[in-house]
Amino acid sequence: MGYGYDKEGKDLFLQDGHQQCGPALEGRQEVPKGTLFFIGQNGQLYMRTGPFLEGDGKFMFGSD
Repeated sequence: MGYGYDKEGKDLFLQDGHQQCGPALEGRQEVPKGTLFFIGQNGQLYMRTGPFLEGDGKFMFGSD
């Protein structure tokens, strides 16, 4: 599956096996383990690497 975030901030979805999947996979890079993606209040997509979960699997920050 592919997820995209275009220039206007619209998120997109591409299902594996779709005819345009091949070109979409060119130039791909693996995302490091321990990476968190989130969309800020301004609509901007952000990523954070490093610890973000407590030992019990809950987020270290944010609402419960």
